[in-house]
Amino acid sequence: MKTLLLTYNLGGYFDDPKFEAFINYFLHKFHELIEAVQPDFIALNMQELGGKHKKYELVSPLVIRMVQGGLALGYWCSGLLTDFETADEFTGLGTIVWVSNRIIDQVQTWSFKTNTFIHATEINDLDQKTKFTTICDHLRIRFGEKPSRKGYLITKWVFPGVSKPISIV
Repeated sequence: MKTLLLTYNLGGYFDDPKFEAFINYFLHKFHELIEAVQPDFIALNMQELGGKHKKYELVSPLVIRMVQGGLALGYWCSGLLTDFETADEFTGLGTIVWVSNRIIDQVQTWSFKTNTFIHATEINDLDQKTKFTTICDHLRIRFGEKPSRKGYLITKWVFPGVSKPISIV
């Protein structure tokens, strides 16, 4: 199984007047990479979503374009896994997961609400906040730390042909 794990700090770009040009370039290179590698699973972790000045209104258009691009290339998409609507809990982190349509029927993700694995596509039926709190966990809350802009997100996945669940932090 080909896996592509990416992380990117977007902080400064949301505050840049050339934000749109950057996004066009970023999406172009991202799609080129997907087409070249043809991974079965892609996880993109983004740091400082909305930038240092928390421009959340710019996040949704970016995510929509990223989701649509993945769908056009033959991938199921989780949508944005974050909760920036709750400002006091938002860490500035967000993740988008894409799974190839070739294997999506065999992929499961962990539900932190039910403590069981669920079929990955089941999360598409959930609203944004419920989706986030179902398949993501804030490790900082688990360890009793005060919520801050810094934190960790964890998701767990089961893939065909892989004997143990994989946690992505």
